[in-house]
Amino acid sequence: KAPSDQPLYQPFAIDIFSSAKRIDNAGSRFSIPKKYTDVKTNNEFVPPVFIVQIQIPAEAPALWNSVEDGAGWSMCMFFAITEQTIHELKNIETASPAVKLWAKWCEFAENDKSWRSRFKFISASSNLAELGVPSYISNYNAKPILIRRTGTLFRGEGSKYMEFDMHIHKFDYAAKKGIFYMTSLCNEMLCQIGYVIEGRDDEELPETLFGCCALNRPQETMSPYMFDE
Repeated sequence: KAPSDQPLYQPFAIDIFSSAKRIDNAGSRFSIPKKYTDVKTNNEFVPPVFIVQIQIPAEAPALWNSVEDGAGWSMCMFFAITEQTIHELKNIETASPAVKLWAKWCEFAENDKSWRSRFKFISASSNLAELGVPSYISNYNAKPILIRRTGTLFRGEGSKYMEFDMHIHKFDYAAKKGIFYMTSLCNEMLCQIGYVIEGRDDEELPETLFGCCALNRPQETMSPYMFDE
C-alpha cells in the first residue's frame, strides 16, 4: 500500500435529489454533456464517464424489519476520464498498475460478482470532533469499505457511461443506524469521498483512486424530488 497517485477520473458534476423510492441507474435520466461522453478512451470497456450514486434512506432503520427500498435521497457524482488515463490506455501493456486494474474491472465487473465486489468506498469528514460525533462512529472515519453485496453496476447505451449504485437501503441494521445518525449532521459536515478498486496482487498495487470529490454540508432538506412519477 502507498499514497494514491492522481485519480484516473476528475469530477465535473454532483447532483443531490430526493425520491419516494430508489432510483437505480440515475445516469439514464440525466442529460450528460457530449463533451464528456463523446470521448474515445482507447479501450472498449472503459467508459468516458463514470457515475457513483449513494442511495441514502430518509427514515430510521427498523430493527426487525429489513427494508431494501423506500423514501430516500441520493448523492450522484459524475466523473470524466483524464487525458493521462486515455494516454495510458493506448498501450495497456505499458500502463500503470492502476489503469490496468481499472480496465479489467470495467471489463469483468458487470457479469462477475467477485470483480464487482472490489469496489471500495472511502468517506472522511474533517470536522467530526467539532460536531461531537461519538467514537464508535468516528473510529470509522476515512476507513475503506468494500461494497460486496449492496452495489449494482450499469452500463449506458454505447458505453457512454458506467454507473455504480451503492444501496445503503440494503446495509445491515447496525450500519444503517450509524449512517442515519450521520445524515442528521450532514448539513454541518465537511466531507471528502473517494473511490478505488481493491488491488489484491503485487502487480495491482499501489491502489489509486479512480475518483474523489468534496461534498461540504450536503442537505437532504434542500434536495428536490426530481424523478417521482
